[in-house]
Amino acid sequence: MATESITHGVLVVASEVIGVEAARLLGEQPGLRSKAVSGARQALAAVGQVNPHILVFEAGLVPVPAMQAVKNMAELAASRPVPLIMVGGPLSAALEPQRQALGIVQVLDGAFNGAALVEAIKALVEKWEQARRESQVRKAKQMQIQERLRSASNKYMAMSEEAAKQRLSQPDVQDFASDDIAPAVEPDPNKPPDEPTWDGSKTV
Repeated sequence: MATESITHGVLVVASEVIGVEAARLLGEQPGLRSKAVSGARQALAAVGQVNPHILVFEAGLVPVPAMQAVKNMAELAASRPVPLIMVGGPLSAALEPQRQALGIVQVLDGAFNGAALVEAIKALVEKWEQARRESQVRKAKQMQIQERLRSASNKYMAMSEEAAKQRLSQPDVQDFASDDIAPAVEPDPNKPPDEPTWDGSKTV
């Protein structure tokens, strides 16, 4: 089953050296578009342009409150959670308590590794695509079940109507839904005179 192709946006907030390299590598990947900025203010302005699915921050470049503001803006614009990847340094002790709140899904510590960043982002995208494919398969199966139920119901109704018509077409069947009057009851010859017959009438 064919699925709609989605281009995922990546906003990189990093120093010029890391940002340029990251944006170049990510831009070469099919299904990704990227933009690199060097500060929180530029990142806030870029959210509307990129509509990012993923945020990449260089460790130590942007204060935690600024990272949270950018993430909140991105999620508000996208109406969905936006994961954050930290690059270029270890997760500091000050940032550790806020890791869950910030939605940091991965920390690529040490010197910047462009290939590792690309693989981390591709893994996230593949996870989303797999979930989307499974959702589409479930919806398709539900539609098939509903269509089979409708078909079976229509077939049953048609068969019931045809059976009723055939039954009513037989000469010994009285259609009590019609306006025809049922024939008069014949007197019972085995009953003595003036004794009620089975239907309560009198014999003559």
